[in-house]
Amino acid sequence: MNAYVAVDPPRLGQALHRVARALATYAPPEVQIVESPDDADLVVCHLIGWAHWEDLRSRMRGDQRYAVVQYCLRTTERPNADNWWWPWANADVVWSYYDLTRLMVGNFYHAPLGIDPAFVPCGCGKPYLVGTSGYVDGMEAISEWSDVCQATGRAQFHLGPHLGLPGSVTYANGLTDAQLAKAWGT
Repeated sequence: MNAYVAVDPPRLGQALHRVARALATYAPPEVQIVESPDDADLVVCHLIGWAHWEDLRSRMRGDQRYAVVQYCLRTTERPNADNWWWPWANADVVWSYYDLTRLMVGNFYHAPLGIDPAFVPCGCGKPYLVGTSGYVDGMEAISEWSDVCQATGRAQFHLGPHLGLPGSVTYANGLTDAQLAKAWGT
């Protein structure tokens, strides 16, 4: 089987690219990773929002099989799981850290997105009280953690865009795995 696992469009966050690399790295031998969705029997759709889904779907063949990695739900343009019924019901499998099995019958794989087994923390200690990540503050509790850090006089590391949080916050984006290991510490 030919599978397209790349993040499309490629401008999406590094976490999605890490998942795509892991899917390619650990694909079973009978799965060949291809460079274009046109050459794929199965397209892996990394979904963070409805507009992203519509864009991907418009470029796929009508009969093309697909799998979904559902990253965002409550922070999307359609935050109710009922709105996602069609993409999920027609997918070969849906993988999410949300427990979607409670919402709908289907091929759902409920699991954390995990980390690369080659990822080795640097052993450099914890310079930050907490590490947060994300592009949307309201649903990720990023500002609440900022309040905690500010109240305790500790630093916060945020993987994502500059959100203008008060206190001692270090922002980073586009890090390599080694840089991320150093930032998170152990």
